[in-house]
Amino acid sequence: MLEGKVYKSTGSWYLVKSKNKFFECRIKGKIRLKDISTTNPIINIINGKEKQVIISKSNFKDYSLTNYILDDDVILELNKYGIPEPKNGKKIKNNLIDVVFVPLLSYDKKGSRVGYGKGFYDRFLSNQKNNIIKVGLSFFGPEETVEKKEFDQSLDYCITPEKVFSF
Repeated sequence: MLEGKVYKSTGSWYLVKSKNKFFECRIKGKIRLKDISTTNPIINIINGKEKQVIISKSNFKDYSLTNYILDDDVILELNKYGIPEPKNGKKIKNNLIDVVFVPLLSYDKKGSRVGYGKGFYDRFLSNQKNNIIKVGLSFFGPEETVEKKEFDQSLDYCITPEKVFSF
């Protein structure tokens, strides 16, 4: 039996680390996940509401995102930073996206967020319709304040295990 830790889940695909190696895999049948938190339940809820889950591929030359519909035919591969991204799939127009789950390191009580430093999502969100809903996912509550730069995009909501914050 191979044991490992799930680092990321996107629907039926998992990024698993075992014996200091990462594996992209589909897990079929029964599985027990001990003390694992993933976003898979959110993906399942979205799919259950007859909505489409969209995943992004990063362009590190111009810091843009290309978005793809996540379905069972999409193959994920790790980019040079270890982030699973679509290798194939159906591209979707950005103006068709209603809700974005925005990566973050921390956020504050006003909805300002600290991302991972390259501005991919800030650039993407600044070019979208004004009513796009921006949601962060965090294991922790908000900081009192975080430094917000001119181009930083704020959250509308942040979901933690204990509470949903609205800004």
